[in-house]
Amino acid sequence: MVEIKSPTFKISNSLLENIQEVYSNEFACSLEKDKSLAEAISRTHEFYIQNPEAESPWQEQWFQKAYLAYYLPLNHLRAKGVLHRIKNLKAFKDTECIFEWGSGNGAFSLAALEYNDSLSFQFVEKGKQAIAQHKLLQRDIKDSFKKKATDFHRSKDSGGDLLSFCYSLTESESLPSFVFDFDQILILEPSTNQDGRRLMGYREELIEEGYDVLAPCTHQHTCPLLKDSKKDWCHDTFFVEYPDYLKNIESKIPMRLSNLSVSYLYVSKDYKNPNQGKLRVTGNTLKERGKVRQMVCRSDEREFLTWFPKRQDVPFIGRGELVELAEGFSKKSNEIRGEIQEIK
Repeated sequence: MVEIKSPTFKISNSLLENIQEVYSNEFACSLEKDKSLAEAISRTHEFYIQNPEAESPWQEQWFQKAYLAYYLPLNHLRAKGVLHRIKNLKAFKDTECIFEWGSGNGAFSLAALEYNDSLSFQFVEKGKQAIAQHKLLQRDIKDSFKKKATDFHRSKDSGGDLLSFCYSLTESESLPSFVFDFDQILILEPSTNQDGRRLMGYREELIEEGYDVLAPCTHQHTCPLLKDSKKDWCHDTFFVEYPDYLKNIESKIPMRLSNLSVSYLYVSKDYKNPNQGKLRVTGNTLKERGKVRQMVCRSDEREFLTWFPKRQDVPFIGRGELVELAEGFSKKSNEIRGEIQEIK
């Protein structure tokens, strides 16, 4: 069977060692032996469910523990997945400085450095404890923190500047006004109905403001999930490998350690999408009578790749992957029938 999917993402050994060292020094207990960690993670999970738009309670030690040991690794892995998607785009290759609003304890910037270790950063983060953890995890960022976005120091030639949000806009009802001062914007949001659909709405707003969508979309039309559905939302899924200490407490926390999903959007005023018109897989396989379908996106129309198992092999294609149609395909109604190939 043909498989088209991204690699399995994991925490690097160096970052894992740093997390373990910081946790031990900050809380006087190792990750592996702290019996209160599972309770801290569960409490933080419940806080987010009950207060989805509230500011993160960084002043609480239980939250500090959970974010360092659980949410940082998971958001870091999500960021690595998204950065893997965009790493070959010229816009990202040309990026010199990342301006991150709501940087937490560094999940995104630590991932970005793994793809480009020459990047510089400027951050805005309210949580003093988040900043303290970030400074311990990422070297040479002592003077990189600003009180507010208007304090960002931009170069005269700002073409290499990227504004990023990693799970920080979920606390906002709308895009901050300073967003439109940047030519490149990357937003990562939780893959929930509420956050995902709000991000799809931001996409429409940014297109109206003159931005081109570079990823994940391969078109500039209205999102078909927003246009034709009141409940669907766009998100990618990544295969990940979890640290052993999280595997050991999985049975004690309410969340299962499965594949990770994320909704994201990458736009630019200066660059065009090189994958315009390609097929992006946006759904899981649907087994129906005599056929298998998988939703794809390339325009404002809902379309499905369609296979007939009795006469052809059904490939495995990960959610979010880009594919091209081989010669000889046909289309019937909203079904695309024929062979596909991976875009390298």
